[in-house]
Amino acid sequence: MDLEIVARIKGKDGTMIEKTVRIDGAIPNVYDFDLSTKDRFLKDLGELEQAVLSARNQMAEGLAENYLGTVSKKTGIRRNSPRRTSVETEIWKDI
Repeated sequence: MDLEIVARIKGKDGTMIEKTVRIDGAIPNVYDFDLSTKDRFLKDLGELEQAVLSARNQMAEGLAENYLGTVSKKTGIRRNSPRRTSVETEIWKDI
């Protein structure tokens, strides 16, 4: 069976960042899941778990890249933002 995970970050203004990960043949077919012994069940369950974790990690990495890519395109925000006050400068100086 194929595994597909879709994640979306939705802004209040309607903007959306989306990432889809699809892995073909990643998990055992539900009819092929072997329930005859505990070891076989755990083997199939392990395959399912590994496929889901792998897809989740790929999705999270891709979603973060898409998000940061979108943020990096908004360079005008810094140039147009008001100057920091002396208090803000003191707070943020070590960061």
